[in-house]
Amino acid sequence: MGVNVLAMEKNPENLLAAGFANITERRFKLPLGVWPRDPKMKMIGLYNRSIIFDGLHGISIGACTRGLKWAPDEVEAFLVGVRRALFNARVHSYLPFHAVIGQKPPT
Repeated sequence: MGVNVLAMEKNPENLLAAGFANITERRFKLPLGVWPRDPKMKMIGLYNRSIIFDGLHGISIGACTRGLKWAPDEVEAFLVGVRRALFNARVHSYLPFHAVIGQKPPT
């Protein structure tokens, strides 16, 4: 479908090509859900789950209807299970997060 789900891997190269200098990248594994014991990670996991839950229809509808040729009703039926799985505390999942920082040279 032409979407590179690993596009964040090229962010340092993209900043360099745009003229940025002193580029640093930090990679994090952030939790999805409230399963972590650490209160800070628990809050981050809650935010991540909320973002995905709230945007699930918008994230999925195009890929499922155009790519998989599903009807919108089929997508919604599938997303019921996805939403339920997001709240399963026995699943300890992470999301990759890439933070890339660079300095733009003075013009």
